[in-house]
Amino acid sequence: MSKRKIVTFCITGPLKMRRVDVIQEVQNKTNARWISGVSKNTDYLVSARTDTVKAKNAKKFGTKVINEAELSAFLKKGEFPAVQA
Repeated sequence: MSKRKIVTFCITGPLKMRRVDVIQEVQNKTNARWISGVSKNTDYLVSARTDTVKAKNAKKFGTKVINEAELSAFLKKGEFPAVQA
């Protein structure tokens, strides 16, 4: 079995599930680790909107912004795609 790259993700804004449950599910089922803020080391930002401060920072840092539906697809697959640097 090949070792999966650990990717980082951050969440901003409301979600359908409780945030703590989403974070736990992602960390248990995928290769992703939650971090509280967006930086140059953040791979994904989960956000319904692209006009938030975190979303604007994500764009500046090259972080991929995804919505909750895309997050659900990654959970179903069990892996976040590695982001190209």
